[in-house]
Amino acid sequence: MDEKYWDKVAGDYDGEIFSVFEQDRNGVIRSHIERFGSSELTAGDFGCGVGKFVGVLAENLGRVHAVDLSEDLL
Repeated sequence: MDEKYWDKVAGDYDGEIFSVFEQDRNGVIRSHIERFGSSELTAGDFGCGVGKFVGVLAENLGRVHAVDLSEDLL
């Protein structure tokens, strides 16, 4: 992947990128994060895009490092 591609996508991220987190209608992802989360753990969200997972990770873990190739997405 290259940064220019993701910078371009940033303008219409929700229209261009399928959100696994938002399509998880049964809450399986959230429930696993809540079940296995701990204030003593740190998560890394590499390729976080606009941060769909960051909120639930931050609520359930002690620290979250979210990074993305595209500055426009952060």
